[in-house]
Amino acid sequence: MKKIYLVFVLITSFNSYSQDLLNPIDDKDIEGLIERLSQESFGIIYNNFASQMKLGYYAQKVEEYGKNASPYLVDLLKSNDKTLVAHVLLTKLWEKELYFKTEYSYKPFDDAPEINKFTVNNLTWTVNNDSIIIESNNRERIYKYWSKRINECE
Repeated sequence: MKKIYLVFVLITSFNSYSQDLLNPIDDKDIEGLIERLSQESFGIIYNNFASQMKLGYYAQKVEEYGKNASPYLVDLLKSNDKTLVAHVLLTKLWEKELYFKTEYSYKPFDDAPEINKFTVNNLTWTVNNDSIIIESNNRERIYKYWSKRINECE
């Protein structure tokens, strides 16, 4: 059973990033890279023992631009399908530490926990049927934080 589960995790993690690899774009085109970012550009690989955050190909390429990518990323914070990856990238570029929290919920008579709530540096989201849900007030708070933080440093 453990071997089957491991193969499933590897296949799942590959599928999350395969779209990035199948649709190449010039790495020097920051606007093209930003446009390609989506929920699939950021993923969490987890099991009952540990969680690991992973950036997809285009997210890694945007990160290589460093803080110069910040204005583009702040604009993405209002986008429903790009808020999370933009926040994670901004956090990696601007903050000294990245705090990652996973919350589990247990159902009665079920041995395996259900992972359904995550937090990265004060942005909390839930996952329901593979959809990422970020409350609008949470999205707006993060947008204000990053706008202020980056404007103060310019």
